[in-house]
Amino acid sequence: MFAVKGPRYVTHLKKLVGTETAVANFVASGLLALGPTLGPILWQLPAVSAFDAPRLTAFFASLPRSTAEAAVLGARHDEKLAADRVFLGAAVYVYFDNDARGHAPWDAVALRRMVDGAR
Repeated sequence: MFAVKGPRYVTHLKKLVGTETAVANFVASGLLALGPTLGPILWQLPAVSAFDAPRLTAFFASLPRSTAEAAVLGARHDEKLAADRVFLGAAVYVYFDNDARGHAPWDAVALRRMVDGAR
C-alpha cells in the first residue's frame, strides 16, 4: 500500500480554491497506475493556514470518490496533460513537474527541439 502526498501547488499556491485542473493533472499523472496498492492521499496544508471549514468542505467535496471518477476527471483535462510530456522514442517519456509558474509545457517543447536537433 502506498500513501501519496497531494501536490503543494493545490494546497499552498491555489489554497484549495479553483483546483479542478490541478487535481486532474495530479490524478492523471500516474496515480491510478498504483491500482489496489493506492492508499491514502495526504493533503498537507500550510502551517500558517487558518481553519476554514467552508473551504475545506468545498475542496474535499470536489475530489473524486472512486478510481472511475478520478479517471473521468483526468480524461477531461487530458489535452493539458499532453502538453507537458515529450515522447523521446523507444518507450521513454519525460514529465516536467515544475508547475508552480507554468513552465512545464515550455520546457517540454524546448527539450523536444533539442532532441530533434541532435538527431
